[in-house]
Parts: sequence; structure tokens; C-alpha cells
Amino acid sequence: MVGKHCIKAWSKTQSIIAKSSAESELYGVIKGSSEALGLATMTRDFGQDMSVQVHVDATAAMGIVERRGISRVRHIEVDNLWIQELEARRMLPVEKVPGGENPADLMTKNVNIELAQKHMKTMGIRFEEGRTKAAAKLHHMEEKGSCWKIDVEGNQISVVKEHGEPRRKLYAPSGEDEYPVHSRDLEATRVTRGTTVSGKDFEIEDNWKRPGRSDRSLGEEWTGRTYFTIKPSARDRLKAVTAKEG
Repeated sequence: MVGKHCIKAWSKTQSIIAKSSAESELYGVIKGSSEALGLATMTRDFGQDMSVQVHVDATAAMGIVERRGISRVRHIEVDNLWIQELEARRMLPVEKVPGGENPADLMTKNVNIELAQKHMKTMGIRFEEGRTKAAAKLHHMEEKGSCWKIDVEGNQISVVKEHGEPRRKLYAPSGEDEYPVHSRDLEATRVTRGTTVSGKDFEIEDNWKRPGRSDRSLGEEWTGRTYFTIKPSARDRLKAVTAKEG
């Protein structure tokens, strides 16, 4: 969080085998604190001084952080106690947060919808249905006088390549240009519609994945569009990218 704005949220599994729940909670505090300090250092490189605030709902972990030395706790390596010094110098303030108020539970526990909405509100996030009104219906990627268009209508996604410059061969994604979806996510059906330099309109439907068919030549130059169908397995991913970039 930066102020009331959620910049990024993530969770990680613990790789260290802990001997107790208090030790496990301490490792979680150390991991989160070290990453937060790293981000603060990065922002200072950008000319923005930021402080770090750590919120913990584990009383046992807070007790270890606030004391000096290992005390009665066993199995904790001494080099993990650097967090005690930072907390004592208030360079890394650690504060208690009630378990029911901790938004980290959203990423680590199976919470009900009421609690999920509460945690999301804490992070300045809310649920919305449908697509944002600000998102463009068509997503464009300009490229050498031509462009891609992705038309999202419900569960149907059409990927269209517009050819603004005359070409002689039919078009197939080759990996050399920045098409917005990988060729493996496209169905084999290709529909090409255009007009030749002699003024003849045409429409060709073929299988562009068949050997020798992907870059077949029409004999004369043409301009127009090439239509591809997105596989069902890639639709959700492409819709998410389109909505984000839109």
C-alpha cells in the first residue's frame, strides 16, 4: 500500500521448516519486512523517500520481535534477529492488527464473501461487474502500417489483422511481428477478405496450419483483413489482458 492505494498484493509459501507456530509467524514477518525494505530502497533510488509500516496479527511473533535476543525461544538462527534492532530503532515499526482486520487473510485463508469484501475495502478495491466503461471495445497494436484488432463480445473473441500495406502472400503469424496472442492459441481456420490491386474483391477460408498453406501467394498484391479464431482455452486470458490494457 502507498497511502490508501493498493499497488500490489501477493502471498508466498514458507520454505523453512519451523518448529513452532511462533517461529513460523516470525519467519513470515521477516520475509515481509525484508521485501518491504527492499521496495523502500528502490523508491529512494527514484528520488522518493518512503517509510515502511509492518502490520502483524500474530502476538507470539510480535513478542519475539519486540524483545532482545532469543530468550526462551529455540531453533531460531541469530542472523534472523536483525529485525529486533530495526524495530527498536523504529526504522521498521511493527504494529498489532486484529486477526479479523488483517487483509492478508484474503490471500492466505478461505474467507467468506463478507470478510473478503471487508478486506478489499481496506485495500481500496471493490467488486465490479462487466467491463469498465473506459475500456476500448477494440484493442489495437500498431505495426508497420498495419494493426491488430481484438473484438470482445461476450464469450466470443475475434482477432483481426488489418493490412494497410499491399502484400502478395496470405498472412500467418510468424513470430516476427508483435501479435497480441500466441499462434498456439489460434484455431486453424483463417478467413482472408480483401481487394487486389486490380480491384477484385475476394474472401478465402482455409487452414493456415496445414503444411505449405500458411504463406500461399495470391499472384498479385492485395490489402484487407485476416481473421483468426481464439481457442476457448485462451479466451479468459486474452479478455483479461485486453481489459487491463484498455
